[in-house]
Formats: sequence, C-alpha cells, structure tokens
Amino acid sequence: MFMDGQRLHSLHGGVSDREEKKELWIILSNQIDDCCLAVIQAGTIAASDEDHIADPLFQMSNYEGPGLLDLSSQSLHKLDPKFFSHGESHTLILDQNNIIKLEHLECNQVLKQLSVASNRLVRMMGVSKLIHLQTLNLPNNSIGYIEGLKDMVNLKWLNLAGNNIKVIGQLNNCVSLQHLDMSDNNIAHIGDLTKLSALKTLLLHGNIITTLRTVPAHLPANVTVLSLAENEIRDLAEVSYLAPQHSLEHLSIMSNPCVMATPSLPGCDYRPYVVSWCLSLKVLDGFVVSQK
Repeated sequence: MFMDGQRLHSLHGGVSDREEKKELWIILSNQIDDCCLAVIQAGTIAASDEDHIADPLFQMSNYEGPGLLDLSSQSLHKLDPKFFSHGESHTLILDQNNIIKLEHLECNQVLKQLSVASNRLVRMMGVSKLIHLQTLNLPNNSIGYIEGLKDMVNLKWLNLAGNNIKVIGQLNNCVSLQHLDMSDNNIAHIGDLTKLSALKTLLLHGNIITTLRTVPAHLPANVTVLSLAENEIRDLAEVSYLAPQHSLEHLSIMSNPCVMATPSLPGCDYRPYVVSWCLSLKVLDGFVVSQK
C-alpha cells in the first residue's frame, strides 16, 4: 500500500455515484506519499503477489453481489439491529456517517470485512465478537486506544489511521496480520510487534516518533514496506537501527527533521547513508535505489 501524502482526517459529503465512491476508496486505501505513488503509476516498481496482498478496500468498493451491506453516507448516528435482520452479510460498509459507538455487530458474526471510516467513533470494542473478520477499516475517527482484537486470529488488514492512538498494543493475537496502518496518530514509540510474523506493511507516518532504538527488538523480520515520514526523527544515525530488517524494500523517512534543510543547515544527500544501513532497499522516499 502506498499513500498520496494527504491526511484525510475528514471527508465531507455523501458519495452516491459508484465511480466517485471507488475513487474515494482508492484515496483512503493508498496512503504513503506522492513520490511512492508516482513510482508505482510509472510501473517502476514490480511487486509479486507474494510480496503485497490485494487491496481489500478496492475489492469491497467493486463488489456488488450478495453478502454486501452498504450503509455509507446515510447520516447514521447509531446502528439499528434491524440492519442485520435480512440475512448475514460478509461485508459491511458504514463510512461517512456520525456513528459514535459500534453496536449489535454480534448479530452478524460471519462478517469478514468491516469499514467504518470517517465517523465519530471513540472506542472499537464493538468488533470483539467478529472472530472471522479479515479486514477492519476504521480511519479518521477519534479512537483513543486499540482494543477488542484479542480473538482476531484471522485479521489480515487493519487501518487505524487518523485517530488519537498513542500506543501500539493489543495486537499480539493478530497472528495473520499483513497490513497495519497506524499513520497520523500520536504514537511516540514503536511497540512490540514481534508476534506479528506475517506483517509485511507497517505505516507509521505522521506520528511523533523520535527514535528507532526499539526497532531491532520490536519489529518482525518480514516487514517489506515501512513508512516513517513526517515524524520527529532528528538524528539520521537512527536509521542504523533498521539494519536488521533484511526484508525491507520500501522505506519512507521524508519530512523528518534529520532530512529537512534549514537556513543554518543546508540540505544534503542522505540517501547513500540510509542505503548503506538498509542493504535490501529497492525504493527510498519514492525513488528507486540505484545499484551503483
């Protein structure tokens, strides 16, 4: 997954036309930076199916068959049990509403894909009974901490971007997780994610991380995409802690103090230094790493 560099903390207005909704889904689900997106569109990066899982949000937006319940942009403030009285759905979309609390989801325990983007959620405990869930999309809410994921052993794709989360935790049982988006929160430290052995993509841009010292002990070895852009890393030497990440192929550290030019400190080419520590890198801040 790659981002367009825009922070989508609020998206207003209804989306009635299907093509407009598809475009909105693409924006929500691709969030690293403009440079990375441009490289992909140019076909510079060729990734195998094994390296990157298919975008579930794009799949959800294109699906029109049975089992889909789309209640997006309905000005909903709460969930009515009657919503789930017409048979069980495997995909539920509740985007662009005013929902504060997730209720009655246990009425549909076969749910595999749930999206409640751009609402007013402050907690996420309401998902705790959805043990078959594979995709959980909760960006642009007001969630303060991660909860309700204790039994989510099937969860593969989790998006909690644009919330008020300070600590990465309560994820140890999500052993199938491949994609984790915690961008645009208030995270200061990278928590222990070593139990997430299937994790491939970790998006942490737009937080307040100052050091990468915990990376060798806390990051699983199979991460291939890591976004640390727009944090508070002031010492470029911090990238040395990424050296043990032998699978790391895509890295973004742009818009950190350590790589930003100032009047007293003109900009310099930081790429050779970063690449000298991250030997497996293929793309750095949206540009292909030279083999020279």
